[in-house]
Amino acid sequence: MSGFTMEEWIEAAPLEVFNMMSDPTKAPSVMHNIVSVEKLSEGPIGVGSRLKETRLVNGKEAQTELLIRQYEPGSRYVVSTEQSGIEVTYHYSMRPEGNGTHIH
Repeated sequence: MSGFTMEEWIEAAPLEVFNMMSDPTKAPSVMHNIVSVEKLSEGPIGVGSRLKETRLVNGKEAQTELLIRQYEPGSRYVVSTEQSGIEVTYHYSMRPEGNGTHIH
């Protein structure tokens, strides 16, 4: 399996960072290629929630369904999708560091 790792530090508490990252309505405002995210499942966001994401890929809109696999407020968020037989999983972890949050 191949992948990549990115790390970032944000001057905000882990729960505040988690709430921003896991709120699908915020994605278009922080990621330039995300056009929209629509919640497909009932109830509050959490493990098992399904989302429909529309993003620009090579100048064209592409849609995919996302599944939230882990949801631990303030510490961990995992979301995955499958397209054309390829599964992509994004793991986000947050921990307090100084007066902010370290995201991995």
